[in-house]
Amino acid sequence: MNRQQRLRAIEDEQSFGVATPDDYASATAVRPLAIGGVRFKRGSSLSREILVAMAPRNLRAMVANNFIELHIERKESPNANRHRP
Repeated sequence: MNRQQRLRAIEDEQSFGVATPDDYASATAVRPLAIGGVRFKRGSSLSREILVAMAPRNLRAMVANNFIELHIERKESPNANRHRP
């Protein structure tokens, strides 16, 4: 791994680290892949359950290497929209 690849990996990890498993909505396979013996074709949808079951390190690697496109759905806390008097 050269210097540029290491820097890109650090940037990907920092930007990816913001999302938690609770925020994962789904993912789309950008390249053909297999997870746990199940094959996914390009364009296939991966459910939230599959993403949550994966090791975070493996998920980051798949996103960083453009195997999947992760879809995030931010969950807001109930007090996020409350206005102070």
